[in-house]
Amino acid sequence: MTEQQLRLGVVLGTVLVGVALVDHLWEPPPPPRDPAERELVWSLAPEEIAGLDVRRPKAEGGEELVSLRQVEGVWRVTAPVDEPADPLAVEAFAIELAQIERGVPVSGDAAAFGLESPAASITVTTTAGRALDLQVGAKAPTGGRTYVRAPSGAVAAVWTAFDDTLRDPLETLRDQSVARYELAAAREVVLTNSGGELDLVRHGAGWWLRGYGPAADDAVLDLLSALLDLRFAQRIPVPENEALIAPKQRVRVVLNTGEVLLEFGDETPMGRVVLRRGGAAGLIAAEPLAFLEQGPGHLLRSPVIPYSNAENASLRFDGVALDGVSRGVTRQDRQWVSGALDGAPVARALAEARVAVRREPAPPPVEPSFVVRAVSPEGDELGALTVGAGDDRTRSATVVGGLEPFWLLGGDALVGAVSALPASEPPAPRAPDQSYAE
Repeated sequence: MTEQQLRLGVVLGTVLVGVALVDHLWEPPPPPRDPAERELVWSLAPEEIAGLDVRRPKAEGGEELVSLRQVEGVWRVTAPVDEPADPLAVEAFAIELAQIERGVPVSGDAAAFGLESPAASITVTTTAGRALDLQVGAKAPTGGRTYVRAPSGAVAAVWTAFDDTLRDPLETLRDQSVARYELAAAREVVLTNSGGELDLVRHGAGWWLRGYGPAADDAVLDLLSALLDLRFAQRIPVPENEALIAPKQRVRVVLNTGEVLLEFGDETPMGRVVLRRGGAAGLIAAEPLAFLEQGPGHLLRSPVIPYSNAENASLRFDGVALDGVSRGVTRQDRQWVSGALDGAPVARALAEARVAVRREPAPPPVEPSFVVRAVSPEGDELGALTVGAGDDRTRSATVVGGLEPFWLLGGDALVGAVSALPASEPPAPRAPDQSYAE
């Protein structure tokens, strides 16, 4: 390449980078406002709205009022019920109201514009304490506009985007979440379904399935998150005594303060009946509720102690075998070894050991016992599993910091694999920046 070609390439590259940068940063200007929109409706920013009152005439006579207020920075429906509002729906409604701003002025008989008996009346209370009244009339025959009466009393045809909200403001603006809580605040989850009752309790840094063994934190998080994802498709009156006669499933989530109790009833042509104790009931599609029928096998931790057999694992396992001699395996060059022997069988046996699903309580492990410890290359103990005696299929076991003994499936294979290792101290793990930097 000649020097001239090189300079030309640099210039062209610089031009292309500049064009790309301008294309990325440049935003087209907003479309020009219709010059006919001369009537000021209001000058309002969404964040200035602190309260909303929406009134609509009822078909049977009278008026329906839906009120919303910000309480400590959180939107709530305050009439005709007192419950949380959907923050995203209220925010969108506030933006739509603020965007009206101006309209095309019109004059004449109010009845001609649907303002003698407005389709809706909206009172906006601002953070400064002002009350601004907007009456919503009929649709204009052309231009996709709606007639409104501004707080000043002037009538104008404006663009609106809140027709769906005004059609049923209570259902649109109320919080349709079946449950709402902070995941970190959950301390216990009791799930009752066709298989019985499962009691998950937060214990130490993780979760425990009471009567079974250590629970998988991810599985508990998935259960709690699935409940938060549920939304009412349609509200129904709360049953008498705030309880379903024969719920198919029940979930109780105990929080740092208070609790959430949900009952899931029969399936109807419109969906499953769901009751949230405390004053909310509705229908929800049946398909998203399959997770409520999970059993203990879906919730138990595997592997039993924190351990990964993946290629990038850097752990050491120390065992005290039945004869009291220490044995172990170390991760070296992506392989488990014990001296000159292959240590993969013991790592594999530990990975395949499972908490057994047995309803009878497990006794504490008794001698002869066997302990497996997972230790990081830095020497930190990640977990310890004590395996005791048992029957043909399972052995009693405990983990350090565990809530109670449990039954371990695969304990015999684990004992056999470690007992086959040479009776010698495992080599100390090498520094991470030498042996384990992969």
